[in-house]
Amino acid sequence: MNDVQLIGEKRSIFYFGKPFNLEKLKNQVSLVLNPPKAAPDKPNLEVKFMNPFIDSTINVLRITTGTEAIKEEINVSKGESFKGDISAFYPIHSPVFEGFFCLSFPKETYLKVMSKLLYTEFDEINDENRDGVAELCNQIFGNAKAFFNDKLKTQIQMSTPSITVGEKHSISSVFKAPRIVVKFSTDCGHFFVEVSFQKVG
Repeated sequence: MNDVQLIGEKRSIFYFGKPFNLEKLKNQVSLVLNPPKAAPDKPNLEVKFMNPFIDSTINVLRITTGTEAIKEEINVSKGESFKGDISAFYPIHSPVFEGFFCLSFPKETYLKVMSKLLYTEFDEINDENRDGVAELCNQIFGNAKAFFNDKLKTQIQMSTPSITVGEKHSISSVFKAPRIVVKFSTDCGHFFVEVSFQKVG
């Protein structure tokens, strides 16, 4: 009899043939006593949903500020705090899904990006540059929305972004779905795009 592994819906059974291999037995016992850790959560949004936000972010930063943004990593976040010090939050409403889009900058990155956008050197977030994050958010979301409405017929409605400033700032959201966090790197520093949505009905 050869070694046989039977894999059922909830468990796996390993039968050893004779003469059995002691090293194989040790390995199987080790797997039972020390099972491998589960892989971390992976982003579960469809690529066709995330890519328009990523592409639009890269294009808008390049066109408006001459800044080249590079997608560095994508993770899942279940917390409420955003990653940056200033964020623009855009609610998403459509007959297909609801959620939000957020553009979030650490202070240092934001001031450098605003200096490029407004042709003025800034050393603090103030009334003169504060609305810049909403303008970028509007353009990024507007480009992505056009894709969804044209290609996927999602009928996303227009809205107005909200601006939040402060370290570890957060929002009160009714959405229970995980947030997909995309980290971008630039010569000005890093920043984040966060997207969350849930299907309607």
